[in-house]
Amino acid sequence: GLAKQGEEYAKLKLQVVSLKEQMDRKDQEMDSMRGVAQTERHAKEETQRKLSCSQERTDRVEKEADGLRSEISRLTKSNEEYNSLLNSMSTQHSKSSSEAIPLRLQVKRLEQELAAVTTHSNYL
Repeated sequence: GLAKQGEEYAKLKLQVVSLKEQMDRKDQEMDSMRGVAQTERHAKEETQRKLSCSQERTDRVEKEADGLRSEISRLTKSNEEYNSLLNSMSTQHSKSSSEAIPLRLQVKRLEQELAAVTTHSNYL
């Protein structure tokens, strides 16, 4: 009886020690997994922060691009207006120049006539 109970007690004590060791190992595994989970959570938060910053930069760049497109459009319109004005002025200048040639010739002819008449009147 008593010897058998002693053996039984020793076996149970060994099982308790073994179970405690298993529990300690499981606790260590859980601590390790908690550390990994915490590290991954921080990495995820950092990735989300970077993504948010990237989105903000993208929004700013898109807004700036819209402003630049608007400015390009305005400058293109202004350039077209100035080109139109320049073409108009060039046309007027050409027209004035072409009208001026016969007038210059007429002035020259009249100056020659005046010189001839003046010479003739001086002769008389």
